[in-house]
Amino acid sequence: MNGMDIKTAPRKSDKFIPLYFVAFFLCLFAIDGFMAYLAVSTHTGVIEKDAYERGVNYNATLAEKARQKESGWSSVIALTDGHVVVFDLTGAQGEKISGAAVTAQVIRPTSEGEDFTQALSETETPGHYMAAIPFPEKGVWEIRIRAEKDGVSYKKYKRVVLER
Repeated sequence: MNGMDIKTAPRKSDKFIPLYFVAFFLCLFAIDGFMAYLAVSTHTGVIEKDAYERGVNYNATLAEKARQKESGWSSVIALTDGHVVVFDLTGAQGEKISGAAVTAQVIRPTSEGEDFTQALSETETPGHYMAAIPFPEKGVWEIRIRAEKDGVSYKKYKRVVLER
């Protein structure tokens, strides 16, 4: 008897091999379906709400930037360890701009629903504005400062990362 002539009987577990393939692909589809669900349900939609209007009014935005540049104003934004926003506003000849209405729009670029606006108060030092900002959590934040005085509007922003 030759070793090639011997036929072996199939094992009992061999009949389940097609079921193993089906189970593998069902698990794969379930995991992919769960990942797709997470991607769709947790999307925050962090895009500009008024993107179309901003695009239509782009020429006005450019004109506003040109007016800001012509004013000659400059500024420095700083964030202290105690979450105090400090804003120094200087005129074209280096003079401190006192008496401006200054607000800070604090934006969380990574998620929705945490944005807020905070007014900055001028200190005893002219042109020096500050406010304690109650950041709800750590991470990336954008501080958009807007100062207005005598019909002149000035904007500046700074992105900060809170470690604690």
